[in-house]
Amino acid sequence: MDDTMVWTGIAAETWDTTGGDAPQWDHDFFRNVLEENPGLALDVGCGAGRLLVRFLEYGLDVEGLELSPDMAKICQRKATAKGLNPTLYLQDMRTMNLPKTYRTIFIPCGSFMLVLDYEEAKQTMRRFYDHLQPGGILAFTMFDMFGFKPEESSGEWRKPWHFSLPDDSEMEVSFHLDSVDQVEQVFRGQRHYKIIKDGQLLREQYLEDTFRWYSFNEIRLLLELSGFELISAKGNKLDEALNETHWAMAVVAKKRDSV
Repeated sequence: MDDTMVWTGIAAETWDTTGGDAPQWDHDFFRNVLEENPGLALDVGCGAGRLLVRFLEYGLDVEGLELSPDMAKICQRKATAKGLNPTLYLQDMRTMNLPKTYRTIFIPCGSFMLVLDYEEAKQTMRRFYDHLQPGGILAFTMFDMFGFKPEESSGEWRKPWHFSLPDDSEMEVSFHLDSVDQVEQVFRGQRHYKIIKDGQLLREQYLEDTFRWYSFNEIRLLLELSGFELISAKGNKLDEALNETHWAMAVVAKKRDSV
């Protein structure tokens, strides 16, 4: 449990200004799940509040769980600016232990993929199960990473992305693929953040970019082993069943009464 990717420092500070606060494709998916299953919900990996703050504005009853103190502080600051006071827990989803249960737990941004070990993945699913009310709903998104191949880890940094920041500085983000383990299905890489102004490097940060990808059948088995009934699995277009053309999947499962 020592190599989980955590958004801190520059990566957290510039998350919103580089597009991280946009509603994105999963917004309507999660909103519909919560509205169809009214009651207290938990946003696991709520980050800087992309969904949580919006959902609170809509009048939905949502709390948040986040591993990064920096992201949680940003989330709280944004919510406060809108007159909102969210309940936020600074915990790891793999070991979360909260004082209440929820009608819905949702995990956006493929955050479950940060659980690298399969045994830990099963334990994490059980954490979700234990924190759901009878008949509660688990909803999450995952991304398809099968397009990455080991030979792509050439040792070179890829061409950087450039973003303009509010203070007229520029952020440069480079990506490096270290390895792709197709047996364990673990992708290991790094991100290099640079803040530059007037040609001068002001700050820089390296961020571990490591996650595990899961096939649909693995997810279905994890759900079954953990006491869930699969309700639906759709592709990123959300209006059609999951198929090989999709780069993401959106999953909904229901807690069974007994395992």
